[in-house]
Amino acid sequence: MMSYTLSIVSDSLDDLYATISALQGKATVEISAGATEPVKKPRKTKEAAPAQPVQEKVVEMVAKQNVEASAAEPAPAVIAYKDVAAATLELVGKKGKPAALAILKEFNVETAPKLSEDKWAEYLDAVKTEMDRL
Repeated sequence: MMSYTLSIVSDSLDDLYATISALQGKATVEISAGATEPVKKPRKTKEAAPAQPVQEKVVEMVAKQNVEASAAEPAPAVIAYKDVAAATLELVGKKGKPAALAILKEFNVETAPKLSEDKWAEYLDAVKTEMDRL
């Protein structure tokens, strides 16, 4: 008996379901998202137990992807310079200009606009820590 491999690429679950539905009854279908291994195995006999309905497999696959996606960490917040400027002004207002200059000095700059963008998050954390101090 020959074995064949069928790879289906689809832009939507509806298209995928339609394609798989057309194969149901003609072959045993195994769904594997992003698989590089065969996903179709021919039935050996007509008496073999029918495969799990295609719709159930698609639903299971989507549910698994949703669980994996929800378990992923949220994307980090985007920090804009306006956040840096606002935090600096708030620090100056509450703790005074020397407190702000001391934190800027830790980053080897004299003014907030000279902070490199990759240091903004770290700077905001330092400002928050200073603001939380009594």
